[in-house]
Amino acid sequence: MRIKKTYLYLILIVTLAIVLRVVAAHNTDVGTDEMIYSLIPLGIIGSGQLNTIEGAPVYFYITDIGYKLFGGITAVSARFASILFGAFASIVIFLLAIELFDDKNAALISAFLFAVSSFALSYNTEMDMTAYFFALLSILFFMKSFTNPKNLYLSFLFLVIGALSKPIVLALIVPFCFVFVIHYFKKNAHSENKIIKIEKRLVKILLITVIISIIAASPVLIYNYLTYTSTGSTDYYFASILGIGEYPIGGVSQQTWSFAKFSSISTSIFFNFLKKDIIVLLFGLGGSLWFFRKKLLHSLTLWLSALLILIYVAGKAGGGQHHLLLPAVLSIFGGYALVHSSELIKSRFRFNHFILAVLVIALVLSMVTLQKAAAIRENATTLVLRDFVVDNIEKEAIVVTDPRIFNGLHAWVFNDRYFISGTDFAQIMTSLSNVPKEQRVLVPVYYLECNPITYCGWKPEDFNRISAAGEQITQEFKEITEKVADINAGHHFIVRSAFIQVPIQLYDIIDKSKTFWGYPIGWNYPEQAVDHYEAQGFDKILNGFGLLVLYANVIIALLSLPFVVYLVFKK
Repeated sequence: MRIKKTYLYLILIVTLAIVLRVVAAHNTDVGTDEMIYSLIPLGIIGSGQLNTIEGAPVYFYITDIGYKLFGGITAVSARFASILFGAFASIVIFLLAIELFDDKNAALISAFLFAVSSFALSYNTEMDMTAYFFALLSILFFMKSFTNPKNLYLSFLFLVIGALSKPIVLALIVPFCFVFVIHYFKKNAHSENKIIKIEKRLVKILLITVIISIIAASPVLIYNYLTYTSTGSTDYYFASILGIGEYPIGGVSQQTWSFAKFSSISTSIFFNFLKKDIIVLLFGLGGSLWFFRKKLLHSLTLWLSALLILIYVAGKAGGGQHHLLLPAVLSIFGGYALVHSSELIKSRFRFNHFILAVLVIALVLSMVTLQKAAAIRENATTLVLRDFVVDNIEKEAIVVTDPRIFNGLHAWVFNDRYFISGTDFAQIMTSLSNVPKEQRVLVPVYYLECNPITYCGWKPEDFNRISAAGEQITQEFKEITEKVADINAGHHFIVRSAFIQVPIQLYDIIDKSKTFWGYPIGWNYPEQAVDHYEAQGFDKILNGFGLLVLYANVIIALLSLPFVVYLVFKK
């Protein structure tokens, strides 16, 4: 069967998007927050966990699928969901552009612009891109509901699945309601005789939409009900935004929105676009102004969604990954602007390769971004340490870490090794000092030392607090180990090693102590989770129903990838 050019171009665009995102993922260091979001999913499938205190159960389950496919945590597997859904978002952008412009060429250019967007490549981490994939798919079916309100079913189903990847996308409900009310009254302004009939049909559709949304969201609702009644705690969003229950991790406060922060971060984002993505920015803004009035409600939906999230999030947090909806929306309008700019230039200057020249520049900008990321990978602390562990430290080895090294760093790097902090190691060895010789084994022990020329991942005040204890433990290990490696990667680490007789029970104790951010690493001991509860009676039925719906949501999320391909063929 002959493949049409449109399908072939889309296949090439998605393939390019995947390759660029894999390269970016491999070279981008793991931030502090991402350590949390990438460690919690490890082994979560089969744990019976409905949700976590950080939300995002669909994202966590899909991320764990990536770990199972790639054999554990790597820079690429940790971003498996972001790579996959980020690349396929190019297809959704193509479909949205078709919906707006009814121009195949403009839609293909829009898809390409997002595929190579330097901004999107630089910040394709954490759960944001996965959530925004479903947000874009929800927007697509919301636009389709202008002609057939039944499309609201799929629109809100995908919106909820997006929210189960990151709750921020629920903000789209505000522009959806605003635009739909305008559309409804505009459509019925001159049809007074039909208003009652249309309202009855619409009420039925809206009621079914609400029911679908509640069922899809039930895993999170059931989880918070069960954790609240069992422990008094709830997830971050219920505790901080709704004020229900308590967030069980101490020392974490709700970030308040401030105009000063919004002004600073939004300005930074704008200049970041100028630096990384000037093609997408200029043509995206130009296309928006050019096209806006032609399909006002469609344009409003896109821009209100992107700007509302920008305003809300930029007033609280500065991470570029939180703003990936912006390059998506800019890319959609950028395709339209490029096509029509090309037509104007052809009519005046007879230059037939304007579009190609601009797209090549956009691709070159993305290559420059990836080259810079590759050049600084050698200073990516987490990735360099992880490479060292995989290549040099045996699975059965015991790794003792200097307390002066940030906890999340060694939890991520040594997640599949028997690691323990120097403070805990000393205490456990003292408690097991009476274990007889026949219950001891000779094992390789590694000590990861922080050279205190930097703070090894801690804030200065936290580093100073544990500095003396770390120095004392390091001195003790210097006496019984030999230096085997120097690692300079953002921070300076020294690796020491020796064979030491330890009680065989130490392995079990260390394995059970491997926790981070309130959760057991690998989920071998789910009862140690900070939000663990034992469902009884009817609560057990509720919990089972929630798990069933969660599995269904994950399956729907994965099937959405071939579904968007089907929509292209259908269109």
